[in-house]
Amino acid sequence: MFDHHRIPRAIAGLVWRLRGGRSIPRVPEFACLEAPPQESFDDSIPSDEPLGHVTYDYLGIDPRVLYANKFAVPEIVPTASAGRFDADYARARFLTRHISGGRVLDLGCGSGPYARVLREQCRVATLIGVDMDPACAAAAKRTYDEVLPFECRRRLPFPDGHFDAVFSVDFFGHVEFRHKNALIAEIARVTRCGGISVHAIEAGEVDYQSADPSNPDDPIVRYVRQEGHIGIEPGSKIRHRWQSRFADVRVESSFLFPLAPLGGLEPSLGAQGGTFASILGELGPRERRAASICVGFFGEYLKEAIAGINADLLVPPAAADVVPNLDSAQWLVWRLFHRNGGLVYLTCRQPA
Repeated sequence: MFDHHRIPRAIAGLVWRLRGGRSIPRVPEFACLEAPPQESFDDSIPSDEPLGHVTYDYLGIDPRVLYANKFAVPEIVPTASAGRFDADYARARFLTRHISGGRVLDLGCGSGPYARVLREQCRVATLIGVDMDPACAAAAKRTYDEVLPFECRRRLPFPDGHFDAVFSVDFFGHVEFRHKNALIAEIARVTRCGGISVHAIEAGEVDYQSADPSNPDDPIVRYVRQEGHIGIEPGSKIRHRWQSRFADVRVESSFLFPLAPLGGLEPSLGAQGGTFASILGELGPRERRAASICVGFFGEYLKEAIAGINADLLVPPAAADVVPNLDSAQWLVWRLFHRNGGLVYLTCRQPA
């Protein structure tokens, strides 16, 4: 029988993940879409958005400079045979379980790491991506049917009901709080009735309120400057946002903790955060690959084990300030998922 008292010690080791890749084959090109003019969202701070003032500009960061070539590395997630236990492939399995349809949009596509998996395992006829970085768009064009420029503060350059499915991976944590609801409304607009939305979203609690923009060594400022995560929030808040526009919203916590963000988010790593970040920075590609396989294997094992003990531990609470009545070991797992950062899987449907 699984000893649930071992969970805290086992969880402590789940802080590894690989981001790496190889070149992937070119697919036939399609005619460019004629994108409508991209109208900007209202930059005023919504009254119901307490962190609406937390922007890149507020922290003294130019997002165009921050993201220039940042994710423009030709990368690809492992195939089933090459990466059964790889942490990145776990995300790919999540996508392939839910994505289907003739026309699919990748929001914040980066270099297009999931293109091959989606084409091989899903019934996707046309794969379209949007990204703000021209270098990423150029890389993704090798595998996507079309890639268009896009900024999070603007409307999506597509007509109503254009897509059967919309997905994103590690994207919404980079969207400013003041623009999140408007962007979700845009996703709903371009998704056909009955279409689906599938997202792996960075989640947790970051004390943006304590950030001191005038101090370049402020840990929050350094974290955003390193990773770009200007909009991390708990899974409960993420679910609430999507429920305002979509039906059948399901959110589940994941074990996939990105390697680099953990190294950058020193405030959530405690007193040893700086030391930990330094160690991560010294790892080479082979070490990161090994770490990714380890976290993928033990992540799947522990997820099944914890679900067998209490499946509610994998589901964000109804509200961010709700603390469940759990024993000490289960409470530690719950807090790790919902308060200290990580990733949530979200699926939902556009009402017919």
